Amino acid sequence: MIGRTRISIPKTTWAYVAILAVAVLGAIMREINLLIILAGMMCGPLLISWQMIHINLRKLTIRRKIPTSVFSGSPFDVEFSIHNQRRSVDSWALVLEDRIRNQTNQAIKMGKARCFVPRVGAKQLATARYRVRLLTRGRYRFGPLRISTGVPFGLLQGKIRTGTYDDVLVFPRLGTLRRGWKRSVQYDHQGQHQNHQRKGRIEGNFYGLRDWQSGDSHRWIHWRSSAKRNELLVRQFEENRSHNLVLLVDLTHPAATPVDPKHLELVTSFVATAVTDYCRRSAGQITVRVAGSPAVEIHGPSGRAILNDILEVLAEVSSAADLVPHETFGALPHLKSTDHLVIAGTRSIKFDRWTPSFDPHDNERAKLQSAIVFDVSDPNIDDVFTIEPTPSDISELELAE
Repeated sequence: MIGRTRISIPKTTWAYVAILAVAVLGAIMREINLLIILAGMMCGPLLISWQMIHINLRKLTIRRKIPTSVFSGSPFDVEFSIHNQRRSVDSWALVLEDRIRNQTNQAIKMGKARCFVPRVGAKQLATARYRVRLLTRGRYRFGPLRISTGVPFGLLQGKIRTGTYDDVLVFPRLGTLRRGWKRSVQYDHQGQHQNHQRKGRIEGNFYGLRDWQSGDSHRWIHWRSSAKRNELLVRQFEENRSHNLVLLVDLTHPAATPVDPKHLELVTSFVATAVTDYCRRSAGQITVRVAGSPAVEIHGPSGRAILNDILEVLAEVSSAADLVPHETFGALPHLKSTDHLVIAGTRSIKFDRWTPSFDPHDNERAKLQSAIVFDVSDPNIDDVFTIEPTPSDISELELAE
């Protein structure tokens, strides 16, 4: 939806207006005909500009094309398509000004982006774009969009505002998992390392034939091969023993000592990198629990869908004060003895803070104490996870036409 055209006088035009005022006052007070003619000639360009600006901005429709989600630090294009619906009049020298603000973290300054469209022909479509790189995770809102022009003389500035808004979810920045992670958490890569072949009764990936045995299902019989050899042959399957991953994210802190923002960003990047790596390499089940604001749990088979759900949570999660981790980590119904249980936090994990909350006869205490713990505030975290620092010459929100 496009609003009404608003006309303003640029700073550079005030000198012109002052000269015009002097000419008008001089013509009135001194009754000098030449000054009256001069004042009329100077008023002409202003009236022409007023009319041309209204015509230039009339019957324009504009759409913004933008991705719904990106990773922090990854540049992307914001593209506009401008349609001139007038039959015979072109639009000239349009300036598009877009506003960007972080909805999750209001402390981040609002940014502006501009791009220039030299001409949009009558009944034609023109495109314009600018590139942006968002360096902080969260939800960003693009809009409102302002279209301005100063044709034909630049004496006046006309603006219209569109009420179109678009949101972009910025996922945590991805880093690199190092040898410390690979030593501690080993899972099969696309089922190539720990898929164990066995002549069992569990249906998995078909990889060969064997002789019929008592108790085999008739569904497994390979009738074509059995007819050729004149004896019953059954399909032999692989049993997939890929390890599942259970990842607990501790973002709790005492009210008196808030979480360091750098550690918060680092732990979300670490979890996002670990989950992305697991979903790309393994076919097991994944469980992610976050003790923060909000406190959530996501569980399911690894893949693109659950990866996107986890990244959406990590994009907007924040730390939580005085939240008991046991309230989030207490019951682990999905955990099996062969699963990898990993705890990632912004400070050292002290299980004595947690375990008194557990029932002494409950095995959850033993499960948590056997977990692999990663503390991003530990200087040795570089052996587990690294992320390239943001160059000092790049601002929080980098724009380029």
